[in-house]
Amino acid sequence: MQLKKDSKANFEHLVGKIMNRKQNEKNEYKNSKINILIIFKLIFLLLLLLIDISILAVIKVNYFEVKIDSNKLKKNWSMIEKNNSSFKENVFMKNKTNLLIDIKPDIINKNNIYFHSLYKTTKKHEKVVLINKLYIQFLEELIIENNKIKKTNECIFSDPGLHQVVAFFNMENLNSAELMFFNIVNLISINFTNGFFSSKVKNLHGIFQNCKNLKYINFNNNQFNNIIDFSYSFQNCISLDFLNFTNLLNNETLNISYMFANCSSLSSIDLSRFNTINVKNMDGLFYNCSSLTSIDLSSFNTTNVLSMKYMFANCVLLSKINLNFLQIINLKDMSYMFENCLKLTSLVLPSLEGKININKEGIFLGCKNLNKTKYDFCIVGSWFAFNYGCLSTYYALHQTVKNMGYSILMIDSPRAIRGRQNLDKCDPLTIGKGLYNISDHKRFSQLHEFNDECEAFLVGSDQIWRPKISRYYKNFFYLNFVDDNKKKIAYATSYGVKYKGNKKEKTMIKFYLKRFNSISVRDQLSVNITKNIFGIKNVKQVCDPTFLCNFSDYERLANKSKLIKTNDYILAYVLDPNKEKGHRLEKLSLDKNITVIILLDEDQSTWNTNKKNLHLRGKGNILVKKNVDLNDFMWYYNHSKAVFTDSFHGTVFSIIFKKPFVSLRNIERGGERFNSLLDPIDLKNRLFETPKCINDQYELYEKIDYEIPYQKLNEIKKTSYNWLKNALKK
Repeated sequence: MQLKKDSKANFEHLVGKIMNRKQNEKNEYKNSKINILIIFKLIFLLLLLLIDISILAVIKVNYFEVKIDSNKLKKNWSMIEKNNSSFKENVFMKNKTNLLIDIKPDIINKNNIYFHSLYKTTKKHEKVVLINKLYIQFLEELIIENNKIKKTNECIFSDPGLHQVVAFFNMENLNSAELMFFNIVNLISINFTNGFFSSKVKNLHGIFQNCKNLKYINFNNNQFNNIIDFSYSFQNCISLDFLNFTNLLNNETLNISYMFANCSSLSSIDLSRFNTINVKNMDGLFYNCSSLTSIDLSSFNTTNVLSMKYMFANCVLLSKINLNFLQIINLKDMSYMFENCLKLTSLVLPSLEGKININKEGIFLGCKNLNKTKYDFCIVGSWFAFNYGCLSTYYALHQTVKNMGYSILMIDSPRAIRGRQNLDKCDPLTIGKGLYNISDHKRFSQLHEFNDECEAFLVGSDQIWRPKISRYYKNFFYLNFVDDNKKKIAYATSYGVKYKGNKKEKTMIKFYLKRFNSISVRDQLSVNITKNIFGIKNVKQVCDPTFLCNFSDYERLANKSKLIKTNDYILAYVLDPNKEKGHRLEKLSLDKNITVIILLDEDQSTWNTNKKNLHLRGKGNILVKKNVDLNDFMWYYNHSKAVFTDSFHGTVFSIIFKKPFVSLRNIERGGERFNSLLDPIDLKNRLFETPKCINDQYELYEKIDYEIPYQKLNEIKKTSYNWLKNALKK
């Protein structure tokens, strides 16, 4: 019995042991199954992570949903639809307060990014609240969970009111920002960090078009070096009242049409940094800028502009526009340019008379208060002569008066024969068209018509009162055609030589001079003639206007030249060439082993004869240059080592450019003016009567210490400038 109990106990123990073993095996199996499942899950998660990262790295979709979580951005794709290498997508983004951002761009591809609608809602089906502010910044690193993905040239759009990212995209291949923020109607301000626009971007057409509540744009230091198209970029930004364009336009820009159209809150705008040198289209540039009260476009270069239609149309508050800078060489269309400028009373434009190739339809339509065009001053002088001295003198006078803030009309020669075609670059009319506002051509009998175009008249400078010249021009340079009630000023005029005239002529000139409000002359001889022969006691001696012009204006001309310096050279500007001067220059070239470049005046009828008169024998390295315009003339002076000249203005520019020089007194052209120039500034030791007098004084071509001469010259310049300034104001 006891044995049976023991056997039963042993059996139960054995079964229990077996069951325990099976349970252990079952538990081990279960544990191993769990472990395998965990491994599979981990592998699956790892694959998902790799796939997600590869999508981000390879597809480079421009927008995706992000979630802010303790400064970590978590990606969460909403929808990606591929369509012919473009992407259409709806993007949803939530933060911890469940505020929702919904961005619905049109078509997005690697070259263009469009927003077209940008708004936020508190819940999916609640009322839409449009975003009113954006910050745009570069991301150097995007953190996704615990994985760091390094990115370059990628940007984020953020809404500071929500403290969250709105959009994230790659900018590296972006070549167009056309219509980027089009029709975001509640956008109030936008801030671009430095470098947002890459150098590949060429198109900003309509970038902020229809942003009707946009008031502020900060471009910071973004460079726009390659933008071709700015058309419609701010059209219909009706709330925009301030713009800062430090680096906006560049020399690649071709189209700025309707750029500010319907910016009805803009009352003023600073366009002084605009580079318009290659712009072709200015249509509707300020169309319907109904709050614009003033505009300064004096920095505009319009040489290549083809069309300006509707440029100021509906600018109902503009009362005065000065466009005396306007260059209409290539202009084809000015139709409706000033349509409905209701308060416009004063307008300065280049003369359109005879411009049959320009469409002028409706140009002043609705301008009920517009008076006939008036210029502050007409400049009367010999700017149209084939002589670098005349060209530079009137350029300097024009720039000096213009920089004082006056509008200027340059009166054309009454003796000129106009209508010539295909003028070369050295023709004074070609040069003048690139620099001035030139009057219509009028004969002597028509000159009185300028009284209706100009408020005052300024004559000078140079030898325009030289008897031979004044007689040829029938006292035109004594302003005999100007009404008695018009202001008349003479600046730095000169007789050049001793006056010899009959009693009748003296009486007539005395009568004309007494009508002048202010008279200044350039040299002591002219002071004596004006006082002693014509009885005008109140006459002032002043410096040539070339000294009053800013040096930067001359540099600007020189920089326009296409010449390239290859070797050092001495410049010889020779007005009256002869055998003695030619041989002296050849000897100079040989003895100093240097190139000598000779400039002659560019009158084509005398140039070849002048060159022959030098009697050059082929000795030394002598180069006689032809087809030298005013830009090239300034360039040759600027880059020369020294100067040899028989010209008064050749001597003047030696001093202006601070070059060592040798000057030959030119008696026939007026020797006294050389003394009046060089005596007061202690440089008369540079003046010689003939080439023989120079001998071999090669030290004269070495450096001059200009410190003391410039101290004295600056005092003379200051006195002369103040005299002119006060005379213009009276």
